[in-house]
Amino acid sequence: MIAKCWLAVFQRPGVGIDLSGLEAAIPGLTPRVKWVNAPQVDVASNDLRRRVRAGESIRYLVPDNVRELINRYELYR
Repeated sequence: MIAKCWLAVFQRPGVGIDLSGLEAAIPGLTPRVKWVNAPQVDVASNDLRRRVRAGESIRYLVPDNVRELINRYELYR
């Protein structure tokens, strides 16, 4: 599956990213990583999922097009 997709990675404030452990577990992953240049927001993905499940807004926490996709496909519900 890795050969057929890209992994979008966002940097989080104060969190270093070391892909060596992932590369050891999933060989071929590192060249499939695309670093996303975006404003850094200090929010955890599990908090976003919790907010969506609870019906809380995630506006201003993710880009509008991401929020629209989450809503359209009813992700994290």
